[in-house]
Amino acid sequence: MHYLQELGLLVRRFREERGVTQSQLADEIGKTTKTISQIENGAVATSLETLFLISEVLDVPVSHFFRFAEAMEDESANRVRTIAKIAAQLSAVSDNRLELVRKLTAVVAEHEPETGKRSVRRRRAKR
Repeated sequence: MHYLQELGLLVRRFREERGVTQSQLADEIGKTTKTISQIENGAVATSLETLFLISEVLDVPVSHFFRFAEAMEDESANRVRTIAKIAAQLSAVSDNRLELVRKLTAVVAEHEPETGKRSVRRRRAKR
């Protein structure tokens, strides 16, 4: 099963367990019912911001949405778990500091050892 479908199934399960309709969830997070349906069906990738909003409304730790990682290869599962832990920690960070973290992450990603792919900035700089 594709990871978007797994994530969607978890969103649906937590929503239904709490007796929340798609319409109610959509209203609470500022999205359309169609968007909630698409997320639950694995038709669209949701942003981390939206996932945090869903976790708040459903009162579910955001890390619970990454349970499907257990079925992935160990390396990928560890990566997903690490990202989930970071995301959970960032939920307590102020907006100003969150922007700083975003900038730091961009710098770290830009200086990642070459994997055969260059970032857009690196390609432009070498021209």
